[in-house]
Amino acid sequence: MDEMVKKVQQWVNLVYLNRPGYVKIDENGKTGWPVIEALITGLQIEEGITSTTGTFGPATMAKCPTLSTKSDSSNEKTRNQIMILQGALYCKGYNPTGFTGTYGDGTKAAIKKFQTDAGLSNQDGIATPIIFKALLNMDAFVNVGDAKIRNIQQELNRKYYKVTGLNPCDGRYSRQTNEALIYALQVEEGIAEPTGTFGPATKSKCPTISMGSTKANFVKLLQYALYCNNRNPGRFDGIFDENMRTALIDFQRFSALPADGVAGMQTWASLLVSKGDEDRKGTACDCATPINAARAATLKSNGYKTVGRYLTGSHQMTLPELETIFAAGLSVFPIYERKSTEASYFTETQGVFDARAAIGAAKGYGFKENTIIYFTVDYDAVDGEVTSRILPYFKAIKRTFAQLNSGYQIGIYGARNVCSRVAAAGYSVSSFVCDMSSGFSGNRGYSLPTDWAFDQIKTRSIGDGLGKIEIDNNISSGKDKGVNSIVYNKENSNDYVSTTNNKFLNQLKVLYNTAVDYVTKKEGNKPNPVGNITQQANELVAQYLRKDEYDGLLWILTADFIDSDFVKIADDVLKGQEKRILIDPISKLTLDDAHMMATFNAIIHSSVGMIQDLAGWAGDLITVGGDTVKYNANYKTTYDAAIDLIGGQIGTFGLPDLLGDVDAVNLAMNTRTGIASQPVYKVFEEYYTTGYSTRYSQFFKNRFNNSFEAVTKDAEYYLNTNNPVCLEFKQHFSVNNYTQEDGQAIAQAFADCLKEKIKSE
Repeated sequence: MDEMVKKVQQWVNLVYLNRPGYVKIDENGKTGWPVIEALITGLQIEEGITSTTGTFGPATMAKCPTLSTKSDSSNEKTRNQIMILQGALYCKGYNPTGFTGTYGDGTKAAIKKFQTDAGLSNQDGIATPIIFKALLNMDAFVNVGDAKIRNIQQELNRKYYKVTGLNPCDGRYSRQTNEALIYALQVEEGIAEPTGTFGPATKSKCPTISMGSTKANFVKLLQYALYCNNRNPGRFDGIFDENMRTALIDFQRFSALPADGVAGMQTWASLLVSKGDEDRKGTACDCATPINAARAATLKSNGYKTVGRYLTGSHQMTLPELETIFAAGLSVFPIYERKSTEASYFTETQGVFDARAAIGAAKGYGFKENTIIYFTVDYDAVDGEVTSRILPYFKAIKRTFAQLNSGYQIGIYGARNVCSRVAAAGYSVSSFVCDMSSGFSGNRGYSLPTDWAFDQIKTRSIGDGLGKIEIDNNISSGKDKGVNSIVYNKENSNDYVSTTNNKFLNQLKVLYNTAVDYVTKKEGNKPNPVGNITQQANELVAQYLRKDEYDGLLWILTADFIDSDFVKIADDVLKGQEKRILIDPISKLTLDDAHMMATFNAIIHSSVGMIQDLAGWAGDLITVGGDTVKYNANYKTTYDAAIDLIGGQIGTFGLPDLLGDVDAVNLAMNTRTGIASQPVYKVFEEYYTTGYSTRYSQFFKNRFNNSFEAVTKDAEYYLNTNNPVCLEFKQHFSVNNYTQEDGQAIAQAFADCLKEKIKSE
């Protein structure tokens, strides 16, 4: 506790407590924004500002007095203003030798000391409005960092303070120092009204500086900027010598600029703003849009070599897409992102969860060892949050990667400061920098991470027609060239999928023909339309394929008894044959044919819509309600959880279940019932040859008549109804309790998920 700061707090409370707009502060002797804002409020009251803000803005500056030893302390208003000034000096660490309201030699000496620290050439001990403003904030003017950075800060203040105000001189390159450099450049460029923002006018007036340049002021600013970006030009004297040229070339190489030792607009931009020249041509990109052959051709023709795509979520990549990308001569870098848009998301628990999900997804796609997976920090994390949130999250990811012996490496997507600190802690090996967000506090005043691989600078749309695609344009350092192949094996080889599915379809045909023979013999000479034989045979095939996992009372009520006599005959026919499996041609996942056929069986057997739905998508959606309760610690909202769990990597309604439910509805509609029945093996063959490519659109039409309102309404009904059948379903599958509001959120997530799936087709 500082006794003088406490006296300042006591005085400002005493004098202004009952004045409009003033809020009492704690009298704890601690310097901080509360006491600074209280002093500003007091100054605004003395200035006659009725709408006090506690912020030193233009109105406060316009009415701010100039104080000196000549100020009349007998005037109450002036005396209070001097007290505010002295209070600010104490809070800033300067000793005016008295908190008296009289501008004596001690106050003058303290102001002169501050003027010296701020780098001002005129050290007259007079408190001007600019000095008043610099004292009434939390900026430091005592060196706590790099002496040369402090020298730069002081020189910028000395020459440009009338435009920039007085910026901190603490030896730390910061947002304010970065802004002061831009202001200074604009002054030297002759811009009438400098803004501190590197915009079109600043870009157009950027000088070209090289060896022998006589533009000393520009050279000096270039020297400052190089040093602030970790490239030492040797001196700050305005002379472009060989040392400076070496530093410039080093920076250009590091930033993937033409390394010619000549500072043009692109070099100035890269030195002074995170995104640099946003129109610069990149060779890498990332996008949410699936890459088809036409889009891959667009990327290739525009000079792109590497594309970032998502491992999970509504924008996740697919195996055929990867094949298309590789066939076009492009490579891929995988990105893992959930709802990483605010600090509360980042916990150790979430880190473990995300690491496991990312590893599972990467292995499912066949990504090889040493592939770098980029985990996102997609918001402007301040330094304290990096310490308390981001670092523990990435520490948990690294620990989990090691425990599971994943073979993969950890990358990070985020602002410059976030990436640099995670790398420095040893939790990542490569940075994908969101420099496009140039206003982020974690970008301004920070240099590029030393391990940067991709630098995201602008969103752009390229191509036309089927090849049109929106991308984020990225500069590549060449550190991570992405991957241009994956491990093709049983799980994802096209030849294997085709061969395996043909075996399944052949076995399905054998089962169907066996069922037709069985029904025909069983019926004998009874009148029996051909269509009914086909439907009965289809049901027998479905019963046979679901028998091992989907029997029991609930499924008997849903899809009828399993005909044990037919099972014996079919077993005998298939004796010695291995169990055939069905693989989704898109995701290359092995489909749960037993689950799908149970749902299919229920639909073609029962005319009751509720029974049909609960046997498939609606039943699985109800279990998501229980999953959201189970995994709620990993998500901010129920909607966030549901959107991730439906068709995701974990939970009871993962992608294989979603595919099974969707396909079962489509197959049942195509198979039809009664006299219009089609043989099941023919329907399956057609569907898994071409029909699957629009499976979600078909499902949307077949079940919901192309109405998203119906999707949400029906989903919410099943999730929240008190219908005894649904309640029995929840009890049977031990679904944890969730609220009505949760049910509404899950229903909306299901509709949104379906909408995204349809868009991707």
